[in-house]
Amino acid sequence: MKKAVVVFPIVLFLTSALGGAAWGATPVAKIVGIVEANKEVPTASIAKVFRASSQEWMSPAKGLVLFEQDEIKSETALLRLEYADRTGEVLVQANTHLKLLPKTAKSNKGVQLSRGEIFSTIKDRFNVVGKGVNGSVEGTKFAAAVTGERTAITVLEGVVRVSNRVGEVRVRALEQSAGTADVRPTTSASPVVCRTR
Repeated sequence: MKKAVVVFPIVLFLTSALGGAAWGATPVAKIVGIVEANKEVPTASIAKVFRASSQEWMSPAKGLVLFEQDEIKSETALLRLEYADRTGEVLVQANTHLKLLPKTAKSNKGVQLSRGEIFSTIKDRFNVVGKGVNGSVEGTKFAAAVTGERTAITVLEGVVRVSNRVGEVRVRALEQSAGTADVRPTTSASPVVCRTR
């Protein structure tokens, strides 16, 4: 009985240190920056992290380690995530909801984007799952946005393969592909605007 009493606090400490992650869960990313867009909004409502292992929402914090299937809902905050394997980062814009997807035998690591916009710099294979339109990245800089049922992927450097159940297209630097699940993806010149100071 005494051994169980000693082990329980150690397990509780390790679970708390990982932010409530399941035992053996693989760290995917870490929050390395949070910018509040509106200083008048209470910190608790600027963004939330859904811990998949504990099925609980929590407030994000710089340094918080994120695991497979964890979700982020940014309301008024901008968040910067750095991948644990140092292959890239994702900038999560305000009013965005995403889920971190694990790397599997059939799929690369990535995010499922339900709403909002991300900007990403990735040095490795990466998937963006939108509403019916998916992007498969092979090391590039790109932005992805979901508005309603429409998903748009804009490529700044490199190439992204954009596909849905109807077809597939390769989107190159300074091109964009936008669409829904029922229309074959096409490419067009990107509406990217460069600003100088």
